[in-house]
Amino acid sequence: MLLVDAQELLEQEGVAARLDRGELAEAEALGREAVAVAERTDLLNTRGDTLADLAEILALAGRPAEAVAVLEQAAEIFERKGNRASLERVRLAAEELTR
Repeated sequence: MLLVDAQELLEQEGVAARLDRGELAEAEALGREAVAVAERTDLLNTRGDTLADLAEILALAGRPAEAVAVLEQAAEIFERKGNRASLERVRLAAEELTR
Protein backbone atom coordinates (compact mmCIF):
# COMPACT_ATOMS: atom_id res chain seq x y z
CA MET A 1 0.00 0.00 0.00
CA LEU A 2 2.84 2.41 0.75
CA LEU A 3 4.21 2.03 -2.78
CA VAL A 4 0.92 3.14 -4.29
CA ASP A 5 0.61 5.93 -1.75
CA ALA A 6 4.08 7.32 -2.48
CA GLN A 7 3.84 7.09 -6.25
CA GLU A 8 0.29 8.35 -6.55
CA LEU A 9 0.36 11.01 -3.85
CA LEU A 10 1.85 13.66 -6.11
CA GLU A 11 -0.58 12.85 -8.93
CA GLN A 12 -3.72 12.45 -6.84
CA GLU A 13 -3.13 15.63 -4.91
CA GLY A 14 -2.64 17.64 -8.10
CA VAL A 15 0.95 18.72 -7.64
CA ALA A 16 1.30 19.56 -11.32
CA ALA A 17 -1.80 21.73 -11.20
CA ARG A 18 -0.54 23.46 -8.07
CA LEU A 19 2.76 24.16 -9.78
CA ASP A 20 0.92 25.55 -12.80
CA ARG A 21 -1.02 27.88 -10.49
CA GLY A 22 2.16 28.94 -8.71
CA GLU A 23 1.20 27.21 -5.45
CA LEU A 24 4.78 26.27 -4.73
CA ALA A 25 4.51 25.91 -0.96
CA GLU A 26 1.60 23.50 -1.31
CA ALA A 27 3.40 21.51 -4.00
CA GLU A 28 6.52 21.33 -1.84
CA ALA A 29 4.52 20.11 1.16
CA LEU A 30 3.03 17.32 -0.94
CA GLY A 31 6.44 16.46 -2.34
CA ARG A 32 7.88 16.19 1.14
CA GLU A 33 4.92 14.05 2.21
CA ALA A 34 5.57 11.69 -0.70
CA VAL A 35 9.23 11.44 0.30
CA ALA A 36 8.22 10.62 3.88
CA VAL A 37 5.88 7.87 2.68
CA ALA A 38 8.55 6.41 0.40
CA GLU A 39 11.16 6.48 3.18
CA ARG A 40 9.04 4.02 5.17
CA THR A 41 9.63 1.40 2.48
CA ASP A 42 12.62 -0.59 1.32
CA LEU A 43 11.83 0.35 -2.30
CA LEU A 44 14.98 2.25 -3.25
CA ASN A 45 13.83 3.27 -6.74
CA THR A 46 10.62 4.75 -5.33
CA ARG A 47 12.59 6.58 -2.68
CA GLY A 48 14.98 8.00 -5.26
CA ASP A 49 12.18 8.97 -7.62
CA THR A 50 10.22 10.84 -4.94
CA LEU A 51 13.38 12.73 -3.98
CA ALA A 52 13.96 13.64 -7.63
CA ASP A 53 10.36 14.88 -7.86
CA LEU A 54 10.86 17.01 -4.74
CA ALA A 55 14.06 18.42 -6.23
CA GLU A 56 12.15 19.47 -9.34
CA ILE A 57 9.62 21.31 -7.19
CA LEU A 58 12.41 23.06 -5.26
CA ALA A 59 14.12 24.07 -8.50
CA LEU A 60 10.86 25.52 -9.84
CA ALA A 61 10.51 27.41 -6.56
CA GLY A 62 13.84 29.11 -7.25
CA ARG A 63 15.81 27.12 -4.68
CA PRO A 64 18.46 25.40 -6.78
CA ALA A 65 20.92 24.76 -3.93
CA GLU A 66 18.27 22.86 -1.98
CA ALA A 67 17.27 21.00 -5.14
CA VAL A 68 20.87 19.92 -5.72
CA ALA A 69 21.16 18.66 -2.13
CA VAL A 70 18.00 16.57 -2.60
CA LEU A 71 19.27 15.27 -5.94
CA GLU A 72 22.49 14.20 -4.21
CA GLN A 73 20.39 12.18 -1.76
CA ALA A 74 18.57 10.58 -4.69
CA ALA A 75 21.90 9.81 -6.37
CA GLU A 76 23.15 8.00 -3.25
CA ILE A 77 20.01 5.86 -3.23
CA PHE A 78 20.21 5.03 -6.93
CA GLU A 79 23.90 4.20 -6.59
CA ARG A 80 23.14 1.86 -3.69
CA LYS A 81 20.41 0.22 -5.79
CA GLY A 82 22.67 -0.04 -8.84
CA ASN A 83 20.19 1.89 -10.99
CA ARG A 84 22.68 3.52 -13.35
CA ALA A 85 20.10 5.15 -15.62
CA SER A 86 18.37 6.99 -12.77
CA LEU A 87 21.72 7.80 -11.18
CA GLU A 88 22.85 9.46 -14.40
CA ARG A 89 19.52 11.31 -14.72
CA VAL A 90 19.74 12.89 -11.26
CA ARG A 91 23.44 13.69 -11.65
CA LEU A 92 22.73 15.51 -14.91
CA ALA A 93 19.84 17.40 -13.31
CA ALA A 94 22.10 18.48 -10.44
CA GLU A 95 24.79 19.55 -12.88
CA GLU A 96 22.31 21.68 -14.84
CA LEU A 97 21.20 23.41 -11.64
CA THR A 98 24.76 24.34 -10.71
CA ARG A 99 25.45 26.11 -14.01
